[in-house]
Amino acid sequence: VEAAGAGDAEKERAPRRKRVRLLSRRRRRGREATGEEAAEEAATWASKFKITVIGGGSFGIAMASQVASKGIKTTLLVRKDTVADMINRDHRHPTYLSDLQLPTQIVASSDPREAFEGCTHVVHAVPAQFTRDYIRRVRKHIPAAAPILCLSKGIEKGSGKLMCDVLAELLGEDRSYAFLSG
Repeated sequence: VEAAGAGDAEKERAPRRKRVRLLSRRRRRGREATGEEAAEEAATWASKFKITVIGGGSFGIAMASQVASKGIKTTLLVRKDTVADMINRDHRHPTYLSDLQLPTQIVASSDPREAFEGCTHVVHAVPAQFTRDYIRRVRKHIPAAAPILCLSKGIEKGSGKLMCDVLAELLGEDRSYAFLSG
């Protein structure tokens, strides 16, 4: 580790902590990591997560594809075994975005217990009108500490509730939520 712009005598006198801090400043000021360093850093970062995407429609597939393309282990929870089998075998969804070649990091499952095992984050991509029934069926498998990103938009028919209200009612208010809209 070296001090930025320091001569040899200064390097020897500077405490290690200061030298490390100076090198870190150099990196922040524009020293780019090599391709190998960046790839290793990205792989280390990605290995800390397992994302479960609930909902195998177009939006769920698109989000799972984006997350998996970053090297993050991604599970797509779908309703039908046949759909899960086709995604795992052919890396394509038979109905939605069927021309999209899915990253091999995506594993599809119709078993909620399997899909949420080891899950660190949840992406909710179930249409608003089906959310309540779907979440009731799978909620016992959703890890309590897993934050939820909700992609569903709209108002639940009958109750007039927004997804933020429906999810908090079903999964509790002590959980972290984020809602993507637009």
